[in-house]
Amino acid sequence: MSIYFCTKSDAKTSAQCSAGAATDQQIAEVKGQLDKMTQLVQSSTFESSQDAYKRWKETNPDNPLLAAVGAEAMPQSWRVKLNDPTKYDVVQSAFAGKPGVKSVEDQRKILENLFGLLNGLQTAAFVIMVLMLFVALLLIVNTVRVSAFSRRRETGIMRLVGASNFYVQMPFIAEAAFAALLGAVLASGCCSAGTSSCRSSWPSGCSSSTSSGSPRCSPSSRCWSWSAWGWPASRRSSPSGST
Repeated sequence: MSIYFCTKSDAKTSAQCSAGAATDQQIAEVKGQLDKMTQLVQSSTFESSQDAYKRWKETNPDNPLLAAVGAEAMPQSWRVKLNDPTKYDVVQSAFAGKPGVKSVEDQRKILENLFGLLNGLQTAAFVIMVLMLFVALLLIVNTVRVSAFSRRRETGIMRLVGASNFYVQMPFIAEAAFAALLGAVLASGCCSAGTSSCRSSWPSGCSSSTSSGSPRCSPSSRCWSWSAWGWPASRRSSPSGST
C-alpha cells in the first residue's frame, strides 16, 4: 500500500489538502505511527518527489507531459509492506484524513481486473480438466473392452485351462496402466516446458507510471494461460512486494 502526501497543486483541487503541501513534520509523524504498528507493518520506504519524478520519466520517456510537469507535481509517499495484506483497512483508517495525507491506496486494486481474469481462467481450466478426466476414463474403458474383444479367443483358451479372472484381466489392466503413465509423463513434460518459458518472460515487478505514482504492471499476455493453472489466490499480491 502507499500513503500519498499533498502537493502545492493539490491545494486547489482537494479539500483534504487545502492547507497546502505536506510538511516534513507531518511526514515524520506518519513514519512514527508506522513504526509503532509493528504487528501490521513489515517495512516502509519513503519516496520523495524527485524519486517519483525520476521513476515516472524512466517508465514514460515519450510522454508529452514531461515538458510541462516537474518534480514538484509528484507526491511524496510512504511505500508500506504489510505482514498481512488483508489488514489494509486497519492501516487505511489510521492514516486517511490525517493532516498532509492526500490518500491511502491499496495497490492490489490496480491488479484486480488481471486477477479476476486469472481466476476465471483457473476455473475454466478446472472444468476442462474434470471433463477431460471423464473422457479419458471412458476412453480407457472402451480401449480395454476392444482389446479384450479382439483377444476373446486367447482369453477363452485361458479360461478353459483353468486361469482365474485376475490372471485373465491382468494383461489388459497392465496395458492400460502403461498407456496412462506414458501419457502423464508426456503431459507433465509439456507443462514444465511451458511454465519455464513463461517464467523467463515474466516482468520483475511494477513501476510507477502515473502522475500519482501508481504502479504499472505489463505482464506478458502469452503467459496468462499458464498463470491460471499455477498462480494460487493466496499468493496474488502486488508483484512489487508491497500491497
